[in-house]
Amino acid sequence: MTFVRNFTDVDDRIIKRAQQEGVSAAEISERYIAEFRTDMVSIGVLPGDVEPKATEHIPQMIALIERLIRKGMAYEVDGDVNFEVRRFAPYGRLSGKNLEELQAGAAWM
Repeated sequence: MTFVRNFTDVDDRIIKRAQQEGVSAAEISERYIAEFRTDMVSIGVLPGDVEPKATEHIPQMIALIERLIRKGMAYEVDGDVNFEVRRFAPYGRLSGKNLEELQAGAAWM
């Protein structure tokens, strides 16, 4: 079995923080990834066998998003792409929620 733990090493918050600090987004990301790894070691969590970063796979993500849009599984609104959850029957199965229990646009965080 392979344990994969990915890192989202670029997003609007990271870019904003980098601009505020006058450093690159990569510098911010690496700082937080290092802190995360230190925290995980301190509580006994093993590292992933593979720990890819989002920035290492941008072309593949773009290709996947384009395929989802072509198949009607995603749609673009004001420059953002949203997943069309009603076109994916198992959506919510992992969380134990059904579509009727979920609020459109609600963040889970």
